[in-house]
Amino acid sequence: MGGVIGIAIGFLAGYDITQILQLGVSMSAVLVLIPKMTSLFMEGLMPISDAAQKWSQKKFKGRRLFIGLDAAVVVGNPDVITTALIIIPLTIAMALVLPGNRVLPFADLAVVPFRVAMVVALTRGNLLKNIIIGLVVTASLLWCGTVTSPILTEIAKQVGIDLGSSSMLISSFAATSMIQSYLVFIAFTYEPMIGIPVLLLGFGGVWYFFEGIKKINREAAIE
Repeated sequence: MGGVIGIAIGFLAGYDITQILQLGVSMSAVLVLIPKMTSLFMEGLMPISDAAQKWSQKKFKGRRLFIGLDAAVVVGNPDVITTALIIIPLTIAMALVLPGNRVLPFADLAVVPFRVAMVVALTRGNLLKNIIIGLVVTASLLWCGTVTSPILTEIAKQVGIDLGSSSMLISSFAATSMIQSYLVFIAFTYEPMIGIPVLLLGFGGVWYFFEGIKKINREAAIE
């Protein structure tokens, strides 16, 4: 799939046949190697996580503690891979028609499995729900990435990154493109005296809501 996507993008960009094929090969490598390398690295942390879990249960008896790890530990899940393979071409198509979007994802398409991993967990592997929610997630990445791209581009230039003469703006599917990071970014950069309290109230409301859901689930389990 990476080769097909890379060739299609190269063709639309007006590259010659050599550049188109090179782009196809590069895209294939990106989509295969980056998630796999990250997954292998994170899998090496699983024994540490298990040991930390056992230690915490021994030291904090009567309490249930969770050890957080990166989403890379689940990107090899078949449901995650299936969802990502469907979402990737749909994301490119959506990038072309989404109102207000100026981001055309390329290298960060390899990040899509990480962005849909939590979606798959929430839906318990329901493919239709995965696709719908996954497209909402990638749409938010495109919009937030568009808004923050001028700032990211300026930062890149200030630290000496050569973007080339043809490069206009850069963005990514990480950092401030993620909705939670974007909200924090907006709160701290635009009217922080108003934005920060509103952000804290919003996070507090979300926490209170989910604590209520957890209480209801516990009571239902007891009954």
